[in-house]
Amino acid sequence: MGKAPSTSVVKVPEAGLRAFWASRLAVREYTSTDGRAVRVKFPGFENEEAGPDFLNGLIEVDGLERQGDIELHRLESDWQAHGHEREESYQDVILHVVFQADGPQARTLSGEEVVTISLAQNLGEHLPSLVKAAREEQARALPCPASPSLKLEELEHTLRELGEARLRRKAARFEQALDEHGDLDQVIYEGLAEALGYPGNKGPMRQLARTLTFARAREEPELRRLMELFTSEAAKVPGWTSRGMRPANLPLPRIRGLASLAFKFREEGLAKPLLSSLDEPEAPALLPRLFTVKGLIGPGRGRVIAVNVALPIGLIALTGREAEVLAAWEALPPEPMNKVLKRMKKRLLDHLEGGGKLLRKAHLQQGLIELYQRYCSLTLCEECPLVSSQL
Repeated sequence: MGKAPSTSVVKVPEAGLRAFWASRLAVREYTSTDGRAVRVKFPGFENEEAGPDFLNGLIEVDGLERQGDIELHRLESDWQAHGHEREESYQDVILHVVFQADGPQARTLSGEEVVTISLAQNLGEHLPSLVKAAREEQARALPCPASPSLKLEELEHTLRELGEARLRRKAARFEQALDEHGDLDQVIYEGLAEALGYPGNKGPMRQLARTLTFARAREEPELRRLMELFTSEAAKVPGWTSRGMRPANLPLPRIRGLASLAFKFREEGLAKPLLSSLDEPEAPALLPRLFTVKGLIGPGRGRVIAVNVALPIGLIALTGREAEVLAAWEALPPEPMNKVLKRMKKRLLDHLEGGGKLLRKAHLQQGLIELYQRYCSLTLCEECPLVSSQL
């Protein structure tokens, strides 16, 4: 079963485990908590949205190949603590990667047991050095191999294609939710909840929106009482985290922000003003402002909502007007910089004359994030469209 965890291994935080799993160092042989041979062939694409931590991984269990999602936790019991056994979005998880196995074994919504590996048991005292190597690899952000001969217009074209693929994937997710529930207001409301949840709280925010539905929230005529209701319901949802967050990103301000949006749109609903804004020539400026709330949801988060919720919704709801929606998407102002964009700026854009201007457009930022998740984070340079275009 491998070594028991040492004192030094205990100090490895979940962010370090995630950095390790996002690197090629994770591709190796493991033994599951129930004694099966597990070979990780591909650790999956790192997921920056709600749901499992890594998507479309590839493993072998006792020689049988499986493909699906992968979830990381410090403790095996965190699966139940976070309520994943009740969430449809975790139904396709094939591997539970934990630092320490403390039971019980994870099960999906259908009751199927999820194969679990403990990094402490498998890697023991070597884990801290592996995490350190993975983090150093991320921090170095060596220049992209394609950058010396890459032309700015070629990069912009590739980023637009990758960004559009990301947009359409988000739209498909909303369309599936709409097919299941048939209520566009509720679908938008859940999207707003996820966009307001800092990465660690997307799941709890989505669960809150499903428990305290928009139909129920819009019945409350007083904002103060509505905020009290949201806070009370949020206390029943497991899995909230405040670790490493700035005050504005803590759960309570984001919960109050969602309550404020529900109150703001209680009479008109969410779909009508969103789609009406897309009818306006000033849509790229109107959409972010539509979802701001003074003191709770700033302009930066409003832009995040516009690109991750409003435009994908427009793509599925405004049938026959795809070109208009895509034009608004291309005109959206940029989102606030995040760690992925900063890393891509250092790795790729800083090595190209005029590369920094690509960060001024939200749709190209989305392309950079997609490029990072598909290729750069896994050092799959040989498969990257930027490298292949230079061959």
